[in-house]
Amino acid sequence: GGCSGKGGLTVRAMEGSAAATVSKSVEVELGALFDGEQCEVATQYGSITVSVVGDRSLPACITLPDLALGHQACFQKFFLCAGEHSLLLRNFCFYHVVSTGYDDKTRRALTLVQMEEQVALVVQHFSLEKPTAIGAGTGGHILLRYAQKHNLRGLILISPLCSGTKLMERLTNYALIFTLRRYGWTNWSIDQVLQRFFSNAGRGVISYTDLALGMRRELRAIEPLRIASHLEAAQNREDLIARLSEVKAGRILLVVGEFSPYKQESLDLNEKLDKRISSWIEVDKSGSLVSEEQPLAMILPIHYFLQGIGVIDPSANPPVLQE
Repeated sequence: GGCSGKGGLTVRAMEGSAAATVSKSVEVELGALFDGEQCEVATQYGSITVSVVGDRSLPACITLPDLALGHQACFQKFFLCAGEHSLLLRNFCFYHVVSTGYDDKTRRALTLVQMEEQVALVVQHFSLEKPTAIGAGTGGHILLRYAQKHNLRGLILISPLCSGTKLMERLTNYALIFTLRRYGWTNWSIDQVLQRFFSNAGRGVISYTDLALGMRRELRAIEPLRIASHLEAAQNREDLIARLSEVKAGRILLVVGEFSPYKQESLDLNEKLDKRISSWIEVDKSGSLVSEEQPLAMILPIHYFLQGIGVIDPSANPPVLQE
């Protein structure tokens, strides 16, 4: 890929047979591994679900999805696209965190600050020392807040929400929150969420793509109040870029899709980060949820990121993908 004008890198999306790198048998085997052990961690706002996947003696990696998506919906293609050669699955024990987004007693939406407190309690509960963290969308905002107070080995942010809300986003979210709370899932509300995640090509212009159909099923399985609560928290988010202090991470990888509505936010954040430890990647032909729409485009950046934080040998060759 060619270098962008902002000191980052543009990654070309792969097409054709490269998108089907993983054999079905390997995918099923790895998919079973991806389910993990379900744990409940008590917080002052009610319990939070954590899926622990992998050997606990390995270095820890926390993941936090956008909105209230489960880790399968937000990260599965990202983790499995390299098949049995997945550097992530081989080198980490994962702690996939999903907050309900609301207080169990009052059913009121939590703030992103309160969700960050939940993450700190998860780290404390499992006695994780200097974990790596991966966050998408609102999850990226929460982890960026967390990393200004606590040490992380590395931080991967996928289209993070890091500035305040703009007018169009605010108006759309108000309508979406109202619809979800009043009527639950409708075709309109699902389409609005899909627009947040995927490019036009990823969603399908005339009929839904497999990617969009899969996400529609995932969304209908999630309690609408959860999504509404996360959207409410995002509406009132603090502008982290304006008040960015030192990010306590060994390395930071900032990834954004070409058609993400939050692309400018990631560019602004990139301007403020220490270039000695941070990299900015734009992925072609993708919306915000690069981890699901163009996961293969992230394999090489992840390889170099893991070398940077000392998880894999600096002399190791990057994987060769068959196109």
